[in-house]
Amino acid sequence: MFLEQTVTSESAKGARQCPAPWWPTSRASRIALAAVVWLAANLLLLHVVERQEVHRLASEYEVPVEVIDEFEAREIAVPTVSGKPAVVLSYRYREPSRGAERHSVPLFVFLHGSGERGNDNVQPLSSVPAVMSQPSMIHAYPCALLVPQCPQGFDWSGAIAGETDMLDVVLLMIDESLRDDRIDPQRVYLAGFSMGASGAWDLAARAPGQFAAVVPIAGGGRPETAPQLVNVRLRAVHGAADDVVPVEQSRSMIEVVRSRGGNPGYTEYAGLGHQSWQKVFQRDAEVLEWIFRQPADPSTPDNTAN
Repeated sequence: MFLEQTVTSESAKGARQCPAPWWPTSRASRIALAAVVWLAANLLLLHVVERQEVHRLASEYEVPVEVIDEFEAREIAVPTVSGKPAVVLSYRYREPSRGAERHSVPLFVFLHGSGERGNDNVQPLSSVPAVMSQPSMIHAYPCALLVPQCPQGFDWSGAIAGETDMLDVVLLMIDESLRDDRIDPQRVYLAGFSMGASGAWDLAARAPGQFAAVVPIAGGGRPETAPQLVNVRLRAVHGAADDVVPVEQSRSMIEVVRSRGGNPGYTEYAGLGHQSWQKVFQRDAEVLEWIFRQPADPSTPDNTAN
């Protein structure tokens, strides 16, 4: 009897020292664990698929993956007044660098040319946004970047769903971006290239008090909008040898705005073709320096023409 009690006591002692199993013992716990594992596996798979798509788009449109990663993909629902479903359009937003203080950086809005139209939300990053995302450019010209994408088959002034147009949508995107309180709402800069330059002329005429500086590059505007551009701080740019959009389109817009009493600046590059944006968006480039020193008050113009 004494021996049995001793053995039983030792057995109980050994049982107490045995670690508890790591897996759940109850049915409910096992189901919960399985659900967590399933969710984690699916989230991992989704992440892998998303990264594969980013790399595919980066390769297709020749945009560095690190540039795509710099920008948040956003969508905006454009309301209609006729009861039709809202139109959803995409854009990219790069927030200011970490540590930016309240109202300390401008918002830079870029309107792309006709070749970047679509719904992939990647092509528009291939030119100016890619350059402005280089570390040296971020350091020299700190800003938030807004990059809308115009749908295929439209231009920047084209009607969307018959009730609004892309420029109205861009203004909505600007309003959304200005919710970031690190942005100085008095320093919103607008630039556009080719088709985007035409959009920049029109958007500046539609909202002349919105922008501290407007730079249409290699694209003309509509002369009838000149009265609305008189007090806008403008600096047009064009290559003299442009064989896609004739340089006369920029020259004529500058002339008509000046004839109405405006003081727009104009930079024309001798011998340069259509890709004149490349001359503008370089470190220490004169036009880019001009953009980033502009205040919001149009009573202090700085439109020195070259």
